[in-house]
Amino acid sequence: SSGYSSSWNTSEDNTDFLTVHRAASDPDTSDQSSRSRSTSPYATPRGYNFDMVTLQHLFRDRYPKAIEQMECRLKAFQQELGLHEAAGHKDAAVNFVATQLQSLTKDLLEKIDGNMVTIDVFQLIADTLGQLHQDNIRRGATDETLRLVRKLLLQMSVIIARPAGLLE
Repeated sequence: SSGYSSSWNTSEDNTDFLTVHRAASDPDTSDQSSRSRSTSPYATPRGYNFDMVTLQHLFRDRYPKAIEQMECRLKAFQQELGLHEAAGHKDAAVNFVATQLQSLTKDLLEKIDGNMVTIDVFQLIADTLGQLHQDNIRRGATDETLRLVRKLLLQMSVIIARPAGLLE
């Protein structure tokens, strides 16, 4: 017999038991036993194995959905950038950034199709976005240009944020 009741519930007595048990077994949290606890199923006593299993479960559950959502958003963003390029903005810096983002978007979509998306891919994109922003600041772009460039860069950052965060 495992010693665990099949009718385990989160009554106050059980929560107290878990808090006391965790405090006794984890010296780092012994002074935090009065801290309020979340009722989330992922906020139960934590140990290395529990954390790893939980993180693996969350990753398996959420990452494919996040990639699918990112793919849809990238396709919409790619169309928006295509329309932007077709309209031809009067500012060359904005056109350059739009072209670079078009290329990044295309590359990322290809990596998604090939199931080759890694944290390194997201890091490279983040570095490129930062570099594009810094280049426009260094070149003394106008306030309007910087506003438009930031808007485009922020859109791309928001699109990749969730799957990148899940991979970290």
